[in-house]
Amino acid sequence: MSARLLLAGLVLLLGAGPAPAGPRDVPASAGPDSAAVAHLLTGLRGSDPLVCALATDLLGSGMHWSNGGEDIATLRDAAVAQPAVRERFRSPISDERAVRLLVPELGGPNACLRRTAAALLGESSAPAARTALREALRSGEPRTREAATYGLGVAADSADASRVRTLLGDADAGVVRLAAWAVGSMEDQASAQALVGLLKHRDAGVRRAAAWALGRL
Repeated sequence: MSARLLLAGLVLLLGAGPAPAGPRDVPASAGPDSAAVAHLLTGLRGSDPLVCALATDLLGSGMHWSNGGEDIATLRDAAVAQPAVRERFRSPISDERAVRLLVPELGGPNACLRRTAAALLGESSAPAARTALREALRSGEPRTREAATYGLGVAADSADASRVRTLLGDADAGVVRLAAWAVGSMEDQASAQALVGLLKHRDAGVRRAAAWALGRL
């Protein structure tokens, strides 16, 4: 599916219901505020899992794609201003209130929302976002540790490499897989020996992630 079609799907998703107040009046460089993030989470929560996954993939990369004509190629009855939505989500979140909306989703029951929240927190410029991800690494819930690891991998900040590296020995294979991916994203050379050991891990997903990470190193 082309980037244009995926972007159209996300715009339609964000347009479900009334548009949040404010996006047209706030500079895009400010990133999405709490109203925009709440609107996004509400739309994703009620969407089909496939639509949610595609939208989250766009937030991770496709929202940065542009051909310069998005403000022209809009439909007359679009529920939201497409360029405004797009521009807001192309910048990292700096609104602390938006961060507070995302943090609980790291341990929520919806896998897509956990991934969305982790990605947005990982890209956020708010100090509280990175703090929340670091704290979630210590959670007793594997799915929360997994989401936090993903978020730190999105951030790809070498300052967190040692924290993530410890999870290469986690008891949960899903957490180990994401940790291998994250240290690969960080290009953490100190993880090389542990990654080599994971090539013999019982879980195929862990072995694949370890091989990918070693290739990055």
